[in-house]
Amino acid sequence: RFKVMSFEADNSAQENWKEVIPETKDTLQYAKVYRDKYIICLYLEHACNVAAIYDLEGKFIRNIPFPDFGDLSLDVPSDGGLISAMYVSLIKPPAIYFYDIDTNESKLFLQVEIKGVDFSQFECNREFAESADGTKLPIFICNKKGCPKDSSRSAL
Repeated sequence: RFKVMSFEADNSAQENWKEVIPETKDTLQYAKVYRDKYIICLYLEHACNVAAIYDLEGKFIRNIPFPDFGDLSLDVPSDGGLISAMYVSLIKPPAIYFYDIDTNESKLFLQVEIKGVDFSQFECNREFAESADGTKLPIFICNKKGCPKDSSRSAL
């Protein structure tokens, strides 16, 4: 599942490595130092991406906010500029967000539009089902807001 390690470039023997961010139950997909004081990490958590911010000692600061469940692709610039994210939701077309770490705000930069569709009318909820061996599996129920949660209506 991976973890973040550090070492001095001139003393890189494995016995000198230091664990900065330990392995978690979620899969670490990406980690990058940002502004020489943060580590930005991207995790796969129950079939969705979560972006997290840590300090250089590995202390969790916060998650980067996004509107709902989805898939993220991050661009963490080396020059310390705004972090950009390509975000694909289960109920909305792809979008690009810019994240300002100082204000903790994600601002929509570009959203693919589909004429005639109001995506604010839909919602997606993550539930968990249990497999035959007892493993909890994430399932996503996406439907029109206010739709009864019974078998009288279809859901995706």
